[in-house]
Amino acid sequence: MEKTPKKQTVTKITNVLNWTRQNFQRFDDTVDALLRLERNPPKQSLRPILQLCSEIANREVSLEGAIERTAHYDGYLRMAADQILPVFYEYAQERQLVATREFDSERYSFQLGKLPDGKSNYTRIDPTYFSIEGGNVVPTFVLGWTKVPFDLHKKRLSSSLISRALLSRQDFIGSDVRILTFARGKWSPTQRELGGWLVSQYADMDDEELQICLDSYDRALRHVLDSLRQD
Repeated sequence: MEKTPKKQTVTKITNVLNWTRQNFQRFDDTVDALLRLERNPPKQSLRPILQLCSEIANREVSLEGAIERTAHYDGYLRMAADQILPVFYEYAQERQLVATREFDSERYSFQLGKLPDGKSNYTRIDPTYFSIEGGNVVPTFVLGWTKVPFDLHKKRLSSSLISRALLSRQDFIGSDVRILTFARGKWSPTQRELGGWLVSQYADMDDEELQICLDSYDRALRHVLDSLRQD
């Protein structure tokens, strides 16, 4: 009887930016990235911090209130909260950020292909919040990673998927999507630096190029799952 993998972290990469992080132009590099992820999955999610960023953007909590709610965090999550929240709050204040909850209940996704069991493989396109800028709704993703290993290929790939999933919809036509990053400072490991990009700067993959990327990932995923069955 064919063995099934004990762990399948690689089949549960549901967020578009986490998914893109495992994608490389070289097939073998993607395989290596998926194997590393399977063998050393993340121990803590930054989702609670992203939720607080959303509440700050929607003016539902002050910086002091957000920090107070992280008092019980420990380890990496506490460190990330202490470093990210003040920088995001300052960004929100300087831009006089205004957000809306109108689209929070919507679910956006992009179909990547099929899993080996025949089920559809989707990645979530879930913005952290939706800001109002110049009369347009701008879906915004907050990345809390200490490093943002996104080269040109990854930025083009993620931006192309996000563009197809969001900017073709009536509510966002004529708008843009913003990715905000809070990578660790080059000269100070305890500081975070605000960065990021707009999807329109990189969303230029045509259907053929995008399909090549999806097919390569699909082959890499199947290769990894076959390897796990043999372990």
